[in-house]
This record gives sequence, structure tokens and C-alpha cells, in this order.
Amino acid sequence: MYAASRSYALVAILILALILATSAHAETIDVTATIEHQNTARLPPLGRGGDAVSSLWIVRDRYGRAIGETVLDCRWVTASLRLCLGQGNLPFGSIIFAGATRTTILGQFVVIGGTGHYAGASGDLVFKKIGIVKYAISVVFTRKG
Repeated sequence: MYAASRSYALVAILILALILATSAHAETIDVTATIEHQNTARLPPLGRGGDAVSSLWIVRDRYGRAIGETVLDCRWVTASLRLCLGQGNLPFGSIIFAGATRTTILGQFVVIGGTGHYAGASGDLVFKKIGIVKYAISVVFTRKG
């Protein structure tokens, strides 16, 4: 009896592992974005530490067509570290991301959710500067379910 229940438990664990392994596959989005508008609020303490930066980005596909926008809000918490929260609005839904960076050139953030096609998304979003106000954005994510 004990061996049979142990075998059933092992089979159940293997089936669950197989379902989890096959249900989540990575998807990639590669786009470019340019800063359309940016506002800096000088907040205490004096100097860069404390400043809040809000920006609106126009997102373009590989052919240069505008396909969405991204809103990014960052707050310098010290003179050398800022925390950011952003939302990318794309044709099939929105991607929410957050993270910390030590430069104004952004960097890598964590995808923490989304709506529409991106509901339950998790992964990474990377900003790479390719011009004065132009960035390449790459998103690698998986969706739950």
C-alpha cells in the first residue's frame, strides 16, 4: 500500500513538472523607442539625490512605425542610485517593469506583469542607448498559464 501511494505521488509530481515545463516558453519583443517628453522635478535633498524624472517614449517596430508608448518614472534615492517603474503600452496589451539603475542611460529591468497578451508576464526588459534620445528595447518574458 505504501509503495503504491508513493508511486502515485511520484507520477503526479512528474506530470506537474511536465505541465510547468511545457506551459511557459520565452517570447521576445525587440523594438526601438525615442524620448518624446521628459520632466525632472527637483525634490529634496539638494542635488541629484531625490530628483524625480518622468518620461514618455514613443515605441516603434523594426520598420520605424509607431506601435505604442512607454511611460517611465524614476526617482533618485541617492546621488548614484535611482529606482524606476514603467509601463509599455503595445498593440496586444501592456508590460509593467521595475528596477534600479546607477546611471541615466537606464539598463536592465524586471518585467513584473502585464495586461492582455502579457498578463502574468515575468522576465527581463533591457534598454540599450543607440542615439542621443533613441534606445533599443529588448523584452524577454514568459507568461503564466
